[in-house]
Amino acid sequence: MTLEMVEAGVITGAHGITGEVKFSPQMDLQPLQGVEIRLADLHAPDRDGLYKVENARPHKGYLILKLKGCNTRNDAELLCGRHVMVPQDLLTPLVEGEYLIDDIIGLKVYTLFGAFLGEIDEVIKTGANDVYVVGRHLIPAIHDVVKEIDIERRRMVIDPLDGMLE
Repeated sequence: MTLEMVEAGVITGAHGITGEVKFSPQMDLQPLQGVEIRLADLHAPDRDGLYKVENARPHKGYLILKLKGCNTRNDAELLCGRHVMVPQDLLTPLVEGEYLIDDIIGLKVYTLFGAFLGEIDEVIKTGANDVYVVGRHLIPAIHDVVKEIDIERRRMVIDPLDGMLE
């Protein structure tokens, strides 16, 4: 039985000359060493590939990954921008109030007064807090704004800050 794969982050660059890549994880993960991951190219799905992680170590806010078959800097550079898909069981269990990006994208967003703003198209990781992109609106993922997230009903209710929707 194959485990469901979820997006965990993106390859942001090559590291050194031995084929290592910089991986920017968007969530907490269990150790990746020895795990088979999928690197997805959203612009060319025919270039998706499975890679076994030979080594993984933290470095300046990233993880440096050594992937089987990726042995030169040129090999590593070809993987830049690829989305890293990992088996779902590698995700660190979420605490109450935390959600997977895949669960947030597509939620219908309403104001407290019931006005429909659209669906969440993208989640931007800023460091301080996530930002939800809803059409031309940027919604900060903070408690003062996001009042309700209902994954089962696929909806979010917000209380926009003054000027936020102008």
